[in-house]
Amino acid sequence: MFLNDKEYAGEPSRPVAHSDARKVAVRVAKSGFQDEPAQTAEVKKGAEVRVQFDLKPQPQFGSLEIHGATGGTEVLVDQKNAGTVGPDGSSA
Repeated sequence: MFLNDKEYAGEPSRPVAHSDARKVAVRVAKSGFQDEPAQTAEVKKGAEVRVQFDLKPQPQFGSLEIHGATGGTEVLVDQKNAGTVGPDGSSA
């Protein structure tokens, strides 16, 4: 979590104390998740402000190449049909 672009090392669910009212830019970042824009919160003495972020996982991409397999063999990935091996033994 970042407050005004400075990393905050405390527990994110714990209150952050400020002595006077001010606007704070809040940003979160986590490996494997897309960056979210900062949100501005007005923090007032003695008040609690909640800022919620909806982190979305980074898209995952992969590839598979098959060589020397029997032509016509069905290829499954996570029990789902991903294609059929071509007549020359390579993925199609």
